[in-house]
Amino acid sequence: RVRLPVGPVQGVTLECLGVVQPADKLGYHSAAYILPVGYRTTRLYMRCDDPNGERTRWVQEILEGDNGPAFKLTADEGLDEPIVAK
Repeated sequence: RVRLPVGPVQGVTLECLGVVQPADKLGYHSAAYILPVGYRTTRLYMRCDDPNGERTRWVQEILEGDNGPAFKLTADEGLDEPIVAK
């Protein structure tokens, strides 16, 4: 039995494994990868507003998008709005 969070392992902490989507939901899996909705990791990394200053915690998430998975990056400090990509 795995207790979350796990880590950090090489700087990354696994917060949530997410949920694997059904086979009919296109874009969430292939022979090479699985993109579970709700998957979330965190790590300390440089700030966008001060790359040479103290590091901040970044959260990386896989979300359910309109046409497949969306990837969201959020910083605790130094970034006004999350970065979301498809």
